[in-house]
Amino acid sequence: MPFTSAITAFFQAATAALWAFPLWLLWRQSINLEKLTDEIIELEGRSLPSERAKLNRLQIKLANARKQHDTLLATVTALESRNKSSNG
Repeated sequence: MPFTSAITAFFQAATAALWAFPLWLLWRQSINLEKLTDEIIELEGRSLPSERAKLNRLQIKLANARKQHDTLLATVTALESRNKSSNG
């Protein structure tokens, strides 16, 4: 039975690693959202014509980052749901 225990431990570690990556990506994306939001807030206060183009680009990047964040969150939620249903 030690061999079976080793295989079980291996698959548990592999499952934990698979969980860690999407959570890490979600964390990094959250930091990116905060950074973009801070930059936008800073530029909105200036209202200089030369910075208006940069502001527009940042707003587009923020919208895309939010979509990616939502997709990652849905993926993590689906994985969690699948894990609960297979264990329950």
